[in-house]
Amino acid sequence: MNEPTLRELLHDVATEMPMHTDVDSYAAASTAKWRRRRRQRLIMAGAAALVLLLTFGSVALALATDSSRVPPATPVPVSPTVVAPTAFDPAALQVEPGWLPAGLDHWRVEQEPRGARYTATTSGGFEDSAQRVTIYVAARGLGVPDLEPSNKPMRRAAGPGPEINGSATTWIPRETSRGVRTWAGELRFRWASGAQASVDVRDTQGAKEVAVRIAESLRVTFGSPTPLPFRSVTPKVPLTRLDISSGGGTSSIRAMYLARAGVGPGVEFQLNMGGSAPPTMQIGPYPVAKSNVSGGEYHYYFAPDGDTRVMVVSRPEPGRVSAGVDFAERAIAEFEMTGDIRDPSSWK
Repeated sequence: MNEPTLRELLHDVATEMPMHTDVDSYAAASTAKWRRRRRQRLIMAGAAALVLLLTFGSVALALATDSSRVPPATPVPVSPTVVAPTAFDPAALQVEPGWLPAGLDHWRVEQEPRGARYTATTSGGFEDSAQRVTIYVAARGLGVPDLEPSNKPMRRAAGPGPEINGSATTWIPRETSRGVRTWAGELRFRWASGAQASVDVRDTQGAKEVAVRIAESLRVTFGSPTPLPFRSVTPKVPLTRLDISSGGGTSSIRAMYLARAGVGPGVEFQLNMGGSAPPTMQIGPYPVAKSNVSGGEYHYYFAPDGDTRVMVVSRPEPGRVSAGVDFAERAIAEFEMTGDIRDPSSWK
């Protein structure tokens, strides 16, 4: 195509009249623009929805994956109910009053499988002292014995006392030489579920209130070892009875061991309770005096230190006297003081 021909063709196109049409070009352009915007919005909305779906899915998956690592909810702690044993181990039983009236600084603890008795007085004469508090705790299912059946003051009609440890109590007033009921009485209550206890108050004004306060503050730690200032055959044989007295700068102990659950041969230690005699033989590290009492029972006396006297009593099994003697003498040979008997705080 030459230049004149091209110029002629361009001139014809420029001067050609457009063909007629029913379509409004402006409306078509507007419609196209609206459709394009709607499509963009749909795309953006779909993308946002996809992002949200992926986000929630990831969180749910993470929670499901870590659910095994989340510790379970901790329950609200509940105060445990004390369950008393059906029989006490005297080697692991302590009756300790949390409060006593002032002046009752002499005390005695007597422990055995059936129960334990704690007596506090104003002097060392436990049998003769007028002012006295006696606490008794019984093993589960066993009753409280008469505290002093041989010298019992006259009882009066029993009546209800205040609730202690969630259980009803009984107050038993008594007459004394003063002739006034408020000076003496006994409070019966439960120290644990199914286990009875008693607080007996003598020669104390407001005896009922005193007994209630003692009962409310009483502690019974039957799972804790009972401290002693010596060791020997324990824990090789069971302790069946333990008496400890302290007050006025002096202390004494009586401990009875039996080799096999209530039968002999056995041995009894009495620290600062028995007498003494000139030594006649050597047992282990100790010079010992030995005397034959009766029925195959022997008494031994020795002093492990300058402040302690020990009497050992052999408890023979019927028909086996020699076994009882051998057992007692082995216990003496193994005897060792681990604390100062005059200072209960040194016992362990």
